Amino acid sequence: MKIFALLFGIIFLMFGIAGFVPGALTDGQLVRVFKVNTWLNVLHLLTGLFAVIVCWMRRPYCRIYFQIIGTLYALIAVLGFIYDDNDLLGLFANNQSDTWFHVIAAIAALVVGYGEADTSSNHRGHQ
Repeated sequence: MKIFALLFGIIFLMFGIAGFVPGALTDGQLVRVFKVNTWLNVLHLLTGLFAVIVCWMRRPYCRIYFQIIGTLYALIAVLGFIYDDNDLLGLFANNQSDTWFHVIAAIAALVVGYGEADTSSNHRGHQ
């Protein structure tokens, strides 16, 4: 779970940072696929930063992070389907590629967050 948190964090940090790099943008789209703006970039940066932070914390905190972030990104994905190619809530850039990215992120986070809990006391040192 901790390695997944680190990888999850790196991916979101890369997306967030790349969204601020002018050379990576064409007509407000990252690599001509994902529609981005400052709000969405900041959301991705915060998601990535917190993922990297929780990868160094105890396993229960990591699990809670993924439960919360999975639910948040599931909501964002649902809104993405509702708003189609329009900005979500008038703030976050959105297109179908963004929506599907958020679906994948939500599913991955929810699977990790709500996956089988480690209930054995023998694994305390590995938390």
